[in-house]
Amino acid sequence: SRFAGLHFFNPVNKMPLVEIIKHDEISEETINDLHQWVIKSKKTPVVVGDGPGFLVNRILMPYLNEAGHLLMEGVSIKELDNAALKFGMPMGPCRLLDEIGIDVADKVAAIMYNGLGERAKDSGQAKEMIEKNFLGKKSGKGFYCYDERGKSTGVNSEVEDMLPDSKSMELNEIQMRLILPMVNEACYILDEKIVNSAEEVDLGLIFGIGFPPFRGGLCRYADKEGLDRFQKALEGFSNSVSKDRYTPAPFLNELVKSKRKFYDM
Repeated sequence: SRFAGLHFFNPVNKMPLVEIIKHDEISEETINDLHQWVIKSKKTPVVVGDGPGFLVNRILMPYLNEAGHLLMEGVSIKELDNAALKFGMPMGPCRLLDEIGIDVADKVAAIMYNGLGERAKDSGQAKEMIEKNFLGKKSGKGFYCYDERGKSTGVNSEVEDMLPDSKSMELNEIQMRLILPMVNEACYILDEKIVNSAEEVDLGLIFGIGFPPFRGGLCRYADKEGLDRFQKALEGFSNSVSKDRYTPAPFLNELVKSKRKFYDM
């Protein structure tokens, strides 16, 4: 009853979020004590249930995962990252993977796949990068190259050579390919009660990964755009790209059928 998890985000001195991981036997007193301790540490707490990736990394997973699939379809590193930046993300998925470490991301991907199944299956592209020691910023080369001070000097041409020939894809399609799986995973999280509200999802993503605050958070953004539109877009990509990764979550179908939004819950 006095045991819980605390999950900080990297870099700890800059990232304001801390996930408090609860379980069935935890006492309310323990949660409250940890909540107060996190606030005194000048961080923002969010209480989440246990499960692969907890809250933030579980929703970040399909974003990074789909980036790998887009690269293997011929979208260039620069085009992919620019699409994310234009959406409002603080950095593109390739740059973020370099910060995390390609080897670390690969290990996390395996955990997610074991826990979540086929919708979390990665593109397999990281394995070849790891073999060549293209581990990201820490090794001086990942999707980008870095100087001694850790400053990017441009796209790693050796990784570009490992990827298929570039093909053109509309900006909006790239952005939707990245964001729709995040919305879908948020539905699974809410259905499983990892958190109890859309507000907690949005709080976690804004403070945990820098999801663009001007969009109000992932769930608020989806509500504004229309859950029925997102459901149809997911169904379209399910048919044209991957049934495993884009089939609408049952919880999303329920919301659309009952004409409710995330923030109506």
